[in-house]
Amino acid sequence: MMKTVSKNDEVYAILITNDSIKDGSEWFGNQIESLQASRMSYPKGKSFKVHYHILNPRTIKRTQESFIVISGKISVEVYGNSGELLDTLVASAGEAIIVYRGGHGVKILEDSVCYEIKAGQFSYVSEDKEYRG
Repeated sequence: MMKTVSKNDEVYAILITNDSIKDGSEWFGNQIESLQASRMSYPKGKSFKVHYHILNPRTIKRTQESFIVISGKISVEVYGNSGELLDTLVASAGEAIIVYRGGHGVKILEDSVCYEIKAGQFSYVSEDKEYRG
């Protein structure tokens, strides 16, 4: 299942839950976003052909990031571009939250281990973040 946080037809964030995992590759989000994600569920023995990705320079306009929860529980507050709270997404072990735009705050609700993956190429926090409130 996927829960979407949207405003004015723009997707700000999604929560990918564990309650209905489909067989095969299941893609999440819109293909126009810089951060792409899929969940793969295959039986033992499945393999994919060796492949290379074609050099394809891309322009990334904003940092998008995801939080993949390995253990524990986190919440992500999702804010609109004007600073209004749109929704709060909660993810447990095996679930993920992807933030595409707007602001966000993260709270650790239980002792947790998570992966944070984001689009970027930056060296310093000052190149990536603007704090509000």
